[in-house]
Amino acid sequence: MSIFGIILSMACDKTASEARKTSLISYKILMNFPSSLKGTEEKIIKDELLLLAEHISRRNIHFSAGFF
Repeated sequence: MSIFGIILSMACDKTASEARKTSLISYKILMNFPSSLKGTEEKIIKDELLLLAEHISRRNIHFSAGFF
């Protein structure tokens, strides 16, 4: 394996690891979100954060090289 392959593999692994943290961060933001929303923009933001967190937590994020 070449140096390029090793670096690429490490970068992909780190990216997938950080993506898995996104769900946890989204849930933490939602927990600190005000319970009484003042406007429609806040409701939209809360709904979008919830959708993001749910979507990421249900999917296994990984990289593959053409399914090899």
